[in-house]
Amino acid sequence: MNSRLFPALLLAVTVLFILTGCVRFEDGDAAFRKGDYATAFDKWRLLAKYGDAKAQNELGWLYQQGLGTEPDLSASAQWYRKAATQGLAVAQTNLGIMYKDGIGVVRDPREAARWFELASRQGDAAALNNLGVLYDKGDGVPEDNRRAVELMSRAAELGHPRAMSNLGLMYKAGEGVPKDVVTAVKWFRASAEKEDAEGINNLAVMLDQGLGVSADRNAAMALFEKAARRGEASAAFNFSQMLLRDIASGTAKATTRDAQRTERLLLAYSWLNVAASLGHSDAVWRRELVGSELSAAEIASAQAKSIELATR
Repeated sequence: MNSRLFPALLLAVTVLFILTGCVRFEDGDAAFRKGDYATAFDKWRLLAKYGDAKAQNELGWLYQQGLGTEPDLSASAQWYRKAATQGLAVAQTNLGIMYKDGIGVVRDPREAARWFELASRQGDAAALNNLGVLYDKGDGVPEDNRRAVELMSRAAELGHPRAMSNLGLMYKAGEGVPKDVVTAVKWFRASAEKEDAEGINNLAVMLDQGLGVSADRNAAMALFEKAARRGEASAAFNFSQMLLRDIASGTAKATTRDAQRTERLLLAYSWLNVAASLGHSDAVWRRELVGSELSAAEIASAQAKSIELATR
């Protein structure tokens, strides 16, 4: 090393110590837990600037969510990348998700798979599940249902709720494994017990249809509503369909405008409106069909109700 550079290097290290020595990652974490996102952002940004991988990952999350700063998906991806290239598994997974969904970067499932693979080698459950999804769909990697099941199984055994639900779907459809609705129910139930909205919805479907478990309409309806209130689009749609089935099979006929029937129609419209806002395509035409039986005032009331339901 050039001896003339040594004093400058020593000075730089000293300055770095002064700047970061009194700031710990835990300080940002404590502020975050208190909801003081601006302070968390400031503390993590300082550490991230000087190469702290954990702080870089958290800074990426704050930029992604717009907490303590304005949302900036491009900056989010950049900070995830800095941490990911240092080998931080959770950052590799986060960056993979950005590439999988085209968030802050151009969508590139092959690049997503590369980052998920790196994180999977470290046993990251979310990466294992996401890589399994890519193999199931043949997205960025060759379609391989058996490989998908293998990866999802590893993630599920590590306790990842969405992997449990995805694994249940594989067993339900018989993809990559022999079809087994009883085992599907087992994994859906495990996912639901961890409060995963998709798992709750999938368990409700099995209960509603009596697949792999005794049919239980009331339990199914309660679970559909629970998942719907957590923003699960399919659950919102499914709950609305159960309400409409009640109308069709009950004593209130289509020509009867009694209070109970109208109340259920309004609630069904509200949940269909929620499902449509969450991107459920079938909810759109079903909502219009239900709306044809309601007055303009009733539709306005149902729309107001859907806003209330969606913001809980």
